Amino acid sequence: IWEAAIEPRLVYFRNRFTYPQTLFPKVQNQMPTWFMTCKLSYKIAMQNYRSMFPIRNESNLVIRQPVNFDIDIVLLEPCCNGCRARNCAARTFASEDREAVRRIAVQTESPFLMPSAPPCWSSISEIWPNVDTIYLISTAIRGDDRREKAMVRVEDGPYEKALRKRFDQWKKEEGSTSTVQAL
Repeated sequence: IWEAAIEPRLVYFRNRFTYPQTLFPKVQNQMPTWFMTCKLSYKIAMQNYRSMFPIRNESNLVIRQPVNFDIDIVLLEPCCNGCRARNCAARTFASEDREAVRRIAVQTESPFLMPSAPPCWSSISEIWPNVDTIYLISTAIRGDDRREKAMVRVEDGPYEKALRKRFDQWKKEEGSTSTVQAL
């Protein structure tokens, strides 16, 4: 029964480099309530989730987020319109946590980026080396919001088709060794 309670989640992290800057990024997720229902549920949770992404809060306590890296999607608040979850994530999270992540959601390419800027999947694959699925979201989630998050797939428009074409070209060339795949 407790294993059936395991389902994919969007694990949302506030970015400490977001304006106005804060010294303390925040975990924006509630631990699933079934984790603490009984000893057996806790045991199943600990077998399937790993405490990752330690964050020090205002009281100087370290808080960790339980993540099932086989099914959960990490959603990092962008620090700016050109953020690709690269530089700020490298300064905030340990490499062993970033290496465990398989799925990540980031804001789609900003139309204000320089044309010479590498695509987001290229920069993400550098700092999140084992990501195999990148979800591009059109509008970034920002700020304190502890509500449950959901992702809905929408039909591709011209912008999304252009991104896909650019991704396919990247995958044929410099991205050929990356684990990132198109859905």
